[in-house]
Amino acid sequence: MADDDKYIAKKYWLKDLKSSVWKGECLEVGGDLVFRVNVVASVVQKFISEDGQYVFVVLDDGSETIRSKAWRRDVHKFRDVEIGDIINIFGGLQEYQGEVYLSPIIVRKVDGNWELLRVLELSDGNLVKKEVVEQKKVVDVKVLIKKLDTGKGAGFDELLKVSGLSNAELVSQVRVLMSDGEVYEPEPKRLKVLE
Repeated sequence: MADDDKYIAKKYWLKDLKSSVWKGECLEVGGDLVFRVNVVASVVQKFISEDGQYVFVVLDDGSETIRSKAWRRDVHKFRDVEIGDIINIFGGLQEYQGEVYLSPIIVRKVDGNWELLRVLELSDGNLVKKEVVEQKKVVDVKVLIKKLDTGKGAGFDELLKVSGLSNAELVSQVRVLMSDGEVYEPEPKRLKVLE
């Protein structure tokens, strides 16, 4: 590894950092040696010592929490940060008595869109794939209702057997179809496609 790699602030979920192994001066995350990170998270706790020479904040990115600690000359980096703020923090990874924490290099407040952007950056396209799969199931349920309809609508129990979906999945898909106005219940536990 080149020395320059130590200065790259990598983007990870906090859960990935917390579940990784400390290697003396860095974390090993999925085979990568990570010295610095770029985290977008909400501040859920803040503590300032009485003498003002120490501060820590607890950060939550929705997957896990981690502390960021600053001493003496770095305390000012958290001066304007309050509980509930969303911050983008570039920091070095440190470890003390088994706790891995962030040592802040750059801290800046950001709006909620940055959290959404980070989710998209770290999703590897899984969000789009999941949406496509769910949409396909909705279409299949609609086709299945049409196929099983004998004139009075398709019975829910029969639809449950034939679809291979769990009760919760089928109910969820039917609700989506009903809210979209594609399916209705002519009588309890019977479904019909609106044509």
